[in-house]
Amino acid sequence: MNRSLLSIDVRVEERSELDEVIALEGATVGKNCRLRRVIIGEDCVVPDNTVIGFDPEIDKQRFVCSDKGVVLVTRDMFE
Repeated sequence: MNRSLLSIDVRVEERSELDEVIALEGATVGKNCRLRRVIIGEDCVVPDNTVIGFDPEIDKQRFVCSDKGVVLVTRDMFE
């Protein structure tokens, strides 16, 4: 983890890399994830092997992205 902020009850599984991530209460990041400049919503479960924040075009198709490159993900986006 690099320059990230995790709220209470956040779980990060093994071999996941977080860079400038904010994870809100109850969030879970699966195994082997790579997340950069991401805000993870409450109770959101990021599946194993997810990559977010490295390809803006792909991120825009799946998530909410700011003009500055910050990606917002919520649990509804993975259901």
